[in-house]
Amino acid sequence: MVAVIVCAAVTSVNDWQKERQFQELNKVAGDRKRVNVIRNGQLKIIHQSLVMVGDIMKLEEGMEIPADGVVI
Repeated sequence: MVAVIVCAAVTSVNDWQKERQFQELNKVAGDRKRVNVIRNGQLKIIHQSLVMVGDIMKLEEGMEIPADGVVI
């Protein structure tokens, strides 16, 4: 009986830690969807879905490019 209780406690603590790490990872993933663009001569940080024709995007290491474009 003691072994079952200990195993259940360890499993629940482990699941709680995994869930907490997953939530933190989701926060970081949400931040990665923001991109730096120069629009109308001003640097702006916008969501990648709001990129428009004529925006100049600052590419950073490891980022996914959300649109087709020309490298300048």
